[in-house]
Amino acid sequence: MSNLTLEAIHTALLDAFPTESSLDQMVQFRLNTTLEHVVGDGNLPTKLLALLRWVESTGRLDELIQGAVRSNPGNPLLQQLVQEMNLPIANDQPPAPNHQPPTTIESPMGTMSPDSPFYIERPADGECKEIFRSGNPFTLYIQAPRQMGKSSLMQRLLHFAQQEMPSMNVAFVDFEQIAKAQLADIDTFLIGLCLLIGRELKVPEKIDDYWSSKYLSPLVKCSDYIFDYLLANVEGHVVIAMDEVEKVLGLPFQDDFFGMLRTWHNDRAIDKNKARCCLFLSSSTEPELFIQNPNQSPFNVAHLMVLHSFGPDDVAKLNQLHGTPLQPEEVKHLYTFLGGHPYLTRQALYTSAMSQSANPSQSSYRQLVEDATSDESPFRTHLQNLWRHIEERPDLRTALGQIIHNGKHQPDQIYYRLKGAGLVRRDGERVRMCNQLYTDYFTQRL
Repeated sequence: MSNLTLEAIHTALLDAFPTESSLDQMVQFRLNTTLEHVVGDGNLPTKLLALLRWVESTGRLDELIQGAVRSNPGNPLLQQLVQEMNLPIANDQPPAPNHQPPTTIESPMGTMSPDSPFYIERPADGECKEIFRSGNPFTLYIQAPRQMGKSSLMQRLLHFAQQEMPSMNVAFVDFEQIAKAQLADIDTFLIGLCLLIGRELKVPEKIDDYWSSKYLSPLVKCSDYIFDYLLANVEGHVVIAMDEVEKVLGLPFQDDFFGMLRTWHNDRAIDKNKARCCLFLSSSTEPELFIQNPNQSPFNVAHLMVLHSFGPDDVAKLNQLHGTPLQPEEVKHLYTFLGGHPYLTRQALYTSAMSQSANPSQSSYRQLVEDATSDESPFRTHLQNLWRHIEERPDLRTALGQIIHNGKHQPDQIYYRLKGAGLVRRDGERVRMCNQLYTDYFTQRL
């Protein structure tokens, strides 16, 4: 390839694919690989030049150019290039997908119904069900970043318990619904917790009978109320499910509260009512951040269930459930672009399905990817919430910038906070962003 031809190809490809995400999408669709796999760091022109050197060395230059034209057939520089190089371009545009949208396309927002047809089971589902089926008291902890499906899994498991184990009682407490005023001090917080659990178990309230003593600690009062009164008036096992317990993180009584839960776990051997109590906790925060003393932590004695991202087959199944708005190569790109993130994947497919329902002859996926980091993006609220979280913490902002630009390893406390937010993952000795969308969005801001 002469320098003149190389410059012309480089110019044409930059014109046709002006962003890294659009170039990466074309490379994945047409060469079945990724930019990250074949080129190193650098800006877009540098990466494109490295890509051209790679395809030349592997004998795939013509394949790249032909693929580029198929991905962007209206670009005049690409059309001029293939004419000058006398390359044949097959008209292989795929037929419009057999788009048959379901009667109701479920919104990806919020907790899913336990019987939702759009729910995708992951290994944690089966493992948790086995723990429930065992009949033994348990302490179970689900850990995953926000919008990974923790609350949906919790609701699904509680529904499963009520359907298959009628003698099991369920008390569900969503810590996100606890008002700020209820977190003012430990007494107010624990009284509110007792009232919420009692309401779920449908036991009449008698909080004053147990909170009148001036000499007992709030932890003892809370434990006595729950086990000597509430559970004494309920038959069978009781699951106390607490969702989003990181709401307590950073409060003055954080260690006392989680230490109390550890005591409940430990006392099952000597207290018949505690032996009937199962603890079911969920959080987006890494357990290491909750409590310093491991002997007071309920998390290091719990069954830990980490919710992982969707796999390629899960994304393909969701595409079918949404009426197949994406072509197979687009499904593959979606998995790579979003890293299998459950909410983002469902949001992308929901947006594509709704768009294609309005205009069946036109695929909107490429536009969705190009607009992914813009204010018009269906991901904008999710991304803005992450950005606000990072912007409020200068240490996290600095660390994330270092990770994006050089993969620098961070101190454990910083890493756990970024990992808990769902932004980063360890890859050997390096720390990387969890998906290309996050890389694109935060690179623009850091």
